[in-house]
Amino acid sequence: MRDDHNFALRPCDPMIMNHIMMTIVDVDYYGGENSNCRDACIVGFCELAMLPIPQRRYAPRIINLVVSPNHRRRGITSRMVQNVARFAKIHWSKENYPSYIDSGMEDGTPVCNELLGLYVNESNKKAISLYLKEDFKISGCDEENPYILFLEKEIML
Repeated sequence: MRDDHNFALRPCDPMIMNHIMMTIVDVDYYGGENSNCRDACIVGFCELAMLPIPQRRYAPRIINLVVSPNHRRRGITSRMVQNVARFAKIHWSKENYPSYIDSGMEDGTPVCNELLGLYVNESNKKAISLYLKEDFKISGCDEENPYILFLEKEIML
């Protein structure tokens, strides 16, 4: 362990360090006798965090997005992506965190708050099609796994 680390150091606002998880609940769905759902069922979730993206920057990134097979093709994923983008725009915008966004991370890595990014396997054609409909663009791939695509979307329009 380094003796010179100051654990009192933190970003100008700890909100930037949050890992956000949004859960989608269907209050009208009952899973049957063997279900552990009583009044509602979780049918999906989405995780968001400020993480590294290609070109050695940090940006809000979707790191997990899942919808139950019984609830697909109902627009749930599109609404989750729209809500995640809205959350990132409101809570991680330059207007709310100007000094943090301008100065970057502690190591000097810049923060790119106008983008929302995600990685997806190139074989997941349905997910890629959905993300492209939500205005994401394929902008690269993972350095270690070239079949993992990086998609990004402008959120500070």
